Amino acid sequence: MQAALDHLVVNVRDKMDEAAMRYRKLGFHLPPEGQHSLGSNNHVMVFETEYLELMGLPPEVAARGGGPDITRDPVGLAACALTTVDAGATHRGLQALGISAKEPASFSRPVGLGEVTREAAFTITRIDPAETPAGRVFFCQHHTRDLVWRPEWQTHPNGALGIAEVDAVVPEPAESAVFYETLLGRDAVQRTAGSVHVTLGSVTLRLMTRAELSALYGVGSAPNDSRPAYLAAVTLKVADVDKTATYLNSKAIVYAVADRAVVVPAHECMNMIVRFRNDPEPRSPHP
Repeated sequence: MQAALDHLVVNVRDKMDEAAMRYRKLGFHLPPEGQHSLGSNNHVMVFETEYLELMGLPPEVAARGGGPDITRDPVGLAACALTTVDAGATHRGLQALGISAKEPASFSRPVGLGEVTREAAFTITRIDPAETPAGRVFFCQHHTRDLVWRPEWQTHPNGALGIAEVDAVVPEPAESAVFYETLLGRDAVQRTAGSVHVTLGSVTLRLMTRAELSALYGVGSAPNDSRPAYLAAVTLKVADVDKTATYLNSKAIVYAVADRAVVVPAHECMNMIVRFRNDPEPRSPHP
């Protein structure tokens, strides 16, 4: 099974207003808040071929016991959504691989386009969280891609162009690699002396130990998370990291500079590290 990264989900629970404020301050363009037919609310940060999604629950929905994944998971980077053009076929493929997954589920959310409102529609196939090494993994089929990848939403004041890397903390990277070899094939997984790199289209998922994450970013930058395995960081490509740093300075954002990249600590970003680095090969916007 082959799949690219479609989007990343950042769980904000009941803190959507705070999350939106923080990410706007970080220099992301956020379209109006969305309301899913399943009850959750969201904000998206759309790039060329992927997006970041802030996912939460309105208080009244949480009070009714809605959104069990959202209320169970801590605030922070919670899930990797992979691409599929047929969620049903993906479900059958997962069964053939011996990977437990829920039946496909469809939902929608209204999208306002001036005086017109349309419904963005999706079908997802969710892998059993007990089988995934760190964070949730699901496949997302977009029925209305034009309502997500809007050109007017893809320009961000901080210069972000797309997702380059996702970092996950796991106790034993080599052991966690087995799941991705089963899911995506051995050619998609590169084992090194320490961490493991998984190819998700143009994005690399890096599996590493907690010590490796701390050495890479610094202890003070890491998420506040005591779980043995979790998604910890995202690296975003920019055209000019110096301009990104200038923007962050103008907003008094705390950050560090390492290897010509700008690292914003997790406590500034809803409990996940956000790293900006130069894009060596800028791409054209998503069609």
